[in-house]
Amino acid sequence: MPLGIERADSEVGHFLAEVEADGVARFLNFDEAYLRIVGRRPPEQVRLEEYHFSDSEGLRAGLERLFRGESLTLRVRQNRRRLLFSLFPLGGEPLRVVGTVVDATEGHRQEVLQRAAEMLRGMSPAEAIEWLAELIAAELEGVRVELARSLTPAQVRELARGRLLEQEDGWLFPVGGGALWIAGRKLLEEEKRFLERFLRVVRLVEEHRRAVQVARRREEAYLQLLSMANNLEAEREPERIIELTLEFLLLLTGMEAGVFARLHGRRLLPELVVGKLAGRVLENYERLRPPVLRRAVKAAFGRRRVVEELASVEETLGGVAVRAVVVAPLWVSGRPYGAIELFRSEAWGLSDEEREIFALAVRRLARMLERAAYLEELERTREAILKSFGRILEQRDLETQGHTERVVRLTEFLGRRFGFRGKRLEALRWGAYLHDIGKLAIPDAVLLKPEALDEREWAVMRSHPVVAVRMLEPLGFLPRITLNVVRHHHERWDGRGYPDGLTGEAIPLEARLFAVTDVFDALVSRRPYKSAWPLERAAEELGREAGKGLDPRAVRVFLDALEARELPLPPAWVA
Repeated sequence: MPLGIERADSEVGHFLAEVEADGVARFLNFDEAYLRIVGRRPPEQVRLEEYHFSDSEGLRAGLERLFRGESLTLRVRQNRRRLLFSLFPLGGEPLRVVGTVVDATEGHRQEVLQRAAEMLRGMSPAEAIEWLAELIAAELEGVRVELARSLTPAQVRELARGRLLEQEDGWLFPVGGGALWIAGRKLLEEEKRFLERFLRVVRLVEEHRRAVQVARRREEAYLQLLSMANNLEAEREPERIIELTLEFLLLLTGMEAGVFARLHGRRLLPELVVGKLAGRVLENYERLRPPVLRRAVKAAFGRRRVVEELASVEETLGGVAVRAVVVAPLWVSGRPYGAIELFRSEAWGLSDEEREIFALAVRRLARMLERAAYLEELERTREAILKSFGRILEQRDLETQGHTERVVRLTEFLGRRFGFRGKRLEALRWGAYLHDIGKLAIPDAVLLKPEALDEREWAVMRSHPVVAVRMLEPLGFLPRITLNVVRHHHERWDGRGYPDGLTGEAIPLEARLFAVTDVFDALVSRRPYKSAWPLERAAEELGREAGKGLDPRAVRVFLDALEARELPLPPAWVA
């Protein structure tokens, strides 16, 4: 609520006064509400500048307006509250004015909370702590605010719950993993309530910041997995292969420590540790394995899949707190070989996509340890990762479920009709999986905006094919055909597409083929902004776009196959 706009049920005090041109005012009368709000009788004579503490024009300019017959608003700080005085001229000499006064403290603090929410989002944790200390000290007159230098374990536990913590001689305000110390005087109840509301704003901003960090870390992890698949091709040492896998899994999942434990008889012994547990777990692992880890290992080998377990209370491993455990059994040549174990000190869970890629990474590790099947399994894993990418992008862009798999099948079909085989067909398929990967770099405010995009937003959206190629080129293993699909699938036959405005056959054939299947799937699928079109209507639209947006020959081959019922369409579409 902006300062000066009060709730309709706020109490209003009234007074009558005379004002001289030099700003001297004499109070002639006032009501009981004035006394309740201000808390004291007005002096017989006062200079208005003594009340003024913030006005963009300055008091002198305000008085000139008042004597021209316009109203004047003064904001006054008194007894830890903020009062709003409004003066309305009646005329005469000296000038008589009728005035009102309201308590603007709540409105001002609401404005402070809104401003804090906006400002904190753009600050680093260190900047936020310094700014909050200054702001709280300015809002609560007479208090001292500083960074709490030392906290007891009990205080740390209480502050972790995100609550304002009262101490004998002050208050602890949790922020950024630490706390601000607020002292100097006793706080009023309304000031405590303000701090509690302030704390809720800070927590929401911190949660938002953490969510953004997690999302960015996961997006980076998916790209790193693609890069990792390429990097591991050059690795031949099992220990290095395992280390790279563990490091990737920590990045992907947000877990804090990882262990590769080798099975010796019926005992799992750690052979490689990364993260916080390194250096301490090796000597304590077998002796101090927490119950939550033992349960997860037993379940993982019993079910032969990734298992997650949460401890009901905090447990320890090598002196490190453990609350969440993820275990994947490692089988080599059909026999139990060991386990990949990840740990975190707080409750944590994996998304479906993370769990799927976790399993893929562990399966790849097992095959690479089987040396003979290494190259074949690497190719299979790479394909599965690219397929997962398509599904992840599909969910972020609110695409119809199954869009990626449908356009991949249709693009492969059309590619075969145009002579794509072997590695060329594989590259075409990869392009279909990755065609919209550049949208990972598009802000949600643009990508998910329900209204029409403005010129600036549309420019950001049109940049995603170029961004995608910059993201993918360093991977090294992606063929030019794949990158051509990613960069040029929004080009148009008539030259009005983007990003390069290519015309006709200057557009790579693979991009022209994919564009036909992508448009067709968009037409026959239900989207948030449209219902699904019948196949006949979609075919008519493709025909109209031939020679305009789409390659006419590719459209003709596609429509001929549709008419002959040769396209690999979902059964429900052709029933």
